[in-house]
Amino acid sequence: MFALVNTGNAAAALLAFVVAAFVQGIMAGAQGGLFTEIFEVKTRYSGISIAYQLGGMIGGAVTPIAATALYGAYESSTPIAIYVAVLSLVSLLAVLGIRVVPEREQSDADRLGTSAVTAG
Repeated sequence: MFALVNTGNAAAALLAFVVAAFVQGIMAGAQGGLFTEIFEVKTRYSGISIAYQLGGMIGGAVTPIAATALYGAYESSTPIAIYVAVLSLVSLLAVLGIRVVPEREQSDADRLGTSAVTAG
């Protein structure tokens, strides 16, 4: 993406942002389903909230500061691209290490919906 944006060509930059938005959409679409699979019902709301908020704080606060510092030090976007690639690798390793709660460990309320909670 950085290489296409750095060309100074508006069409190349637009292509880079469209591809990035497409990938972001895939991630955002799958995130809800993933989070419901990795947390049990009794801790799901808190677990999802903590994971989402910590991810937002780290990615949303640290990354722009680090990118600004890298660009200031090297006057190039290549170190920023490397930084983002390393963060992507860490994310991939985290996804590969996720432990999904097996169905047999999920409560009846989780499998049947909220009606089991209100009925019983």
